[in-house]
Amino acid sequence: MWKISKALAVVAVLFLLFHKGSPISQYSLPKIPWVLIFILTLTYGISLIFGSEISAQHRFTVAYLIFTGLTYLLAGVLGLLPSWGLIEAALWYSLLSPYLFISFLDQAVHHFPYTAAKAPYEPVPHSEHHVFSAIVVIISAIAVAAAFGMAKRRKTGYDVWFALLGLLILAWLGYVIVGFISWGLKDTILPLCWLSSYIAAYLVARRGIVYDHAVR
Repeated sequence: MWKISKALAVVAVLFLLFHKGSPISQYSLPKIPWVLIFILTLTYGISLIFGSEISAQHRFTVAYLIFTGLTYLLAGVLGLLPSWGLIEAALWYSLLSPYLFISFLDQAVHHFPYTAAKAPYEPVPHSEHHVFSAIVVIISAIAVAAAFGMAKRRKTGYDVWFALLGLLILAWLGYVIVGFISWGLKDTILPLCWLSSYIAAYLVARRGIVYDHAVR
């Protein structure tokens, strides 16, 4: 009953976040505080899936990684659907996009010696690049499954997320490279914030964990 009450509270906060007359709606709050409340609320809601035998700290950090995986999964799915380009683009511009690094490599390999500073680097995949979106869907689904494995203290889940963090660090380096040669480094700040939050959640979730070796 207590968990149901918490779930209802999460639903109520989500309603207020999108209700125009609410003091915490997107019309009342600046964008950053609104986004933070939204993420924290959804993360807490996901954490309610897990039982009390898992510490609150572990539940919340694993739930945040699940939320992260679901966010990228949504971006990938939108890339496979027709007529969702604007929403997909808005989502990718708000995330740490690995496509920017791919865009830089494409320019370096296929368009050299095109002026690097004027190359059309993009964090959003072109509409015809469905392969990228499909790969994002697959990797994101694996990330979600791995995070659930972390909740059960399975070593495989931690190993998968360790590898995913390596890919995300590589993706952020794409922002740094493009920032130096074209955009400016101010565009590396938001992706760095996301990357830092993923790493922090992973490290906190891993702290003090004794792996369950029964199922890897």
